[in-house]
Amino acid sequence: MTALLSVLGEVALVAIVATAAVTAVRIVRGPTLADRAVGADLLTLLGVGGAAALAMGRAEMAFLDVALGLSLFGFLATVALAYFLQVPPGTARRRDDPAPLRERDLVRDAVTTGGDAHVR
Repeated sequence: MTALLSVLGEVALVAIVATAAVTAVRIVRGPTLADRAVGADLLTLLGVGGAAALAMGRAEMAFLDVALGLSLFGFLATVALAYFLQVPPGTARRRDDPAPLRERDLVRDAVTTGGDAHVR
């Protein structure tokens, strides 16, 4: 049974490395920043899977700690990237302002142009 788990862990690791190579190509060629962010998130997920496959294949439970830490880091990085993509650089959103950033910009543009602002 242990030999079977070892072989399955190594096969899973090879599949994860192949998927990571394809994902790296997607990150490099991604047309938008959102595509690159999703690719980076997938690479983090593949790292978690790789650590789990190593834990299974090598019977080392220390790799599960690595997988747990990497998944926490990946979650926090995804939240930070989502915030960065939502709020453009150089602008800050006040915490007490319930209106989303785009609506606030449209209202400001309508006031400054005398109501002739068009929807972006």
